[in-house]
Amino acid sequence: MMEEIVIEEGKRRSISIKNRPRIRIIAEEGSQVDIIEEQSGSQVMFELEIVGKPGSKVNYTSIQDLPESSDVKITRKAFLGKDAQLQWSIYSFGSGKLEESTDTYLESEGCQTNYSEIFFTNKKQDYNITSNLHHKERNTKGEVLVKGLLKNSSRAIFKGLIKIDKKAQQSDSFLAEHTMLLDKEARSDSIPALEIEANDVRCTHSSSMTQVDEEQVFYLQSRGINREEAREQIVLGFLNPVISKIAAQKIRENIISRISDKWHQ
Repeated sequence: MMEEIVIEEGKRRSISIKNRPRIRIIAEEGSQVDIIEEQSGSQVMFELEIVGKPGSKVNYTSIQDLPESSDVKITRKAFLGKDAQLQWSIYSFGSGKLEESTDTYLESEGCQTNYSEIFFTNKKQDYNITSNLHHKERNTKGEVLVKGLLKNSSRAIFKGLIKIDKKAQQSDSFLAEHTMLLDKEARSDSIPALEIEANDVRCTHSSSMTQVDEEQVFYLQSRGINREEAREQIVLGFLNPVISKIAAQKIRENIISRISDKWHQ
């Protein structure tokens, strides 16, 4: 049975979610809520449902940095009403195995969502990440931007889908996943997909896999920066499109610190 939290109409709240396996958050009309998700334990199964009523604003942040011995399965779903807004901010660094699925349903005119994620794997970590957007009504907007780093022999699969129904005319949607392989043994696979039934929409997707550019490394070294620091700066530049979206300075500094710690492991 799901635990339920209701944000009253027109109110604003901040919620910390920790070790609560199944939870539904209902943001009533005109309300605002900031949600922080944290997990602990060796076997984590977490299920979340967000209901954004008309005009509500939801900011959701998840920072997962569990021990490599842990096994994590996370399922998130969101349903947005008229003019509702939802910001997903996901940061995944820990756990040996991660299965993460996020589905956002844009159910009423004018609603919008922005999904940003950074993941960083090393050693033998194995990530399976899915993010789906479903535009069900006209004039809805969605964006997914995922950036990943992989070291050693770690693995990651990203699957993304944009689905636009026939009556979701004038919708605007974007899906992008870009990974950087830091070692030859690392592997990343991306499976983006579009299902578009409407004929008056703007919808694009992109995917890329790259490595640290040695010419950029050489340039920075010529400016007196050692090789390791040069590579780290290039990596931070690669992640900057997501990092720059973090409005809260404390969270931004936290994420940069965790990236740096993982880089030096």
